[in-house]
Amino acid sequence: MADELHAPAAARGEGRLPLSGFRVIDLTRIYSGPYATFLMAMAGAEVIKVEPPEGEYLRKRNANKGAALPFVMLNANKRFITLDLKSEAGRRKLLRLVATADAIVDNFRPGVMDRLGLTEAALRDANPDIIIASTSGYGSTGPTRL
Repeated sequence: MADELHAPAAARGEGRLPLSGFRVIDLTRIYSGPYATFLMAMAGAEVIKVEPPEGEYLRKRNANKGAALPFVMLNANKRFITLDLKSEAGRRKLLRLVATADAIVDNFRPGVMDRLGLTEAALRDANPDIIIASTSGYGSTGPTRL
């Protein structure tokens, strides 16, 4: 007991953020998804944001003034990679990332992941334990889905 009290904080588990050691693959865009993964990054997760070759739309907003402030704020503490998910090579690289991750988050319109060939089955083939989180503006079912 006395030795435990004198151990460094890290050895006692103190000072660790709740999501330390948790890896998230971030396929989100614009506001709601990037905010969710920003919160994960602030809680200690390693967040890898995947952008299309042309960059996320929010990055280009107000391009004449440099990087858009909302983009910079919502993507703080993240790592970035560019992948073309419409190409077979891009999808293969993403699935290799998924194999190393704890979670994947997207906010594409309903059906986009399936059309890209990134179905739940494909993601689980790459990593059976992956947590899959998806959000959309008006839900994934019903008359108002986008």
